[in-house]
Amino acid sequence: MITSTARCTLSSKSHVRPIAISQAGRKLLISAAPAWRSAQVKAKQLLGEEGVAAIVSVADSIPLDELVE
Repeated sequence: MITSTARCTLSSKSHVRPIAISQAGRKLLISAAPAWRSAQVKAKQLLGEEGVAAIVSVADSIPLDELVE
């Protein structure tokens, strides 16, 4: 397992959480990255800056700490 650090921002607070990822998981993330970036560009084209900002705002408001078991 490779241990890495995940960074996310929740309600203007910066949280850092360590994560463990296997080599296979790392390869999968690397292979998915170009499609993810492409989807973000397409979303911005379709929704505009305000639409993307609205979605990010909703996602940022999800209480992830409450979802962790």
